[in-house]
Amino acid sequence: MQASQSTVKSVHFSARGDTVFSMADDGKIKQYLVADTAYGVNAVPLVEIQAHEDAIRCGAVSSMNDHIVLTGGYDHKVGLWDIRSKEQVMQLNCEHPVESVLFLPGEQLIATAAGPIVRWV
Repeated sequence: MQASQSTVKSVHFSARGDTVFSMADDGKIKQYLVADTAYGVNAVPLVEIQAHEDAIRCGAVSSMNDHIVLTGGYDHKVGLWDIRSKEQVMQLNCEHPVESVLFLPGEQLIATAAGPIVRWV
């Protein structure tokens, strides 16, 4: 399936396994239904969000809630997104391009890696 016109940097299945998320250099999060048969250039996302001003480098999908997605970008920002409303729930400025994000066990905290700094919030 062609998920973007630019390079896709991160892809994740939802916890239920019925959807897949792509995150790309165009700064967009896209969610696709796995059972959709219109793959190739005709694939139509269920959700599309312009999440970052620059490339999305990394992401994570909550294992407890299929609607919560975490993204990290070259715009130095980390975003926590509610896919249902297409709203950003939280944003962090990390002062460097973000290379990695993850939900910590229990998903009460997230960890980020940006430049020489690892932090959890």
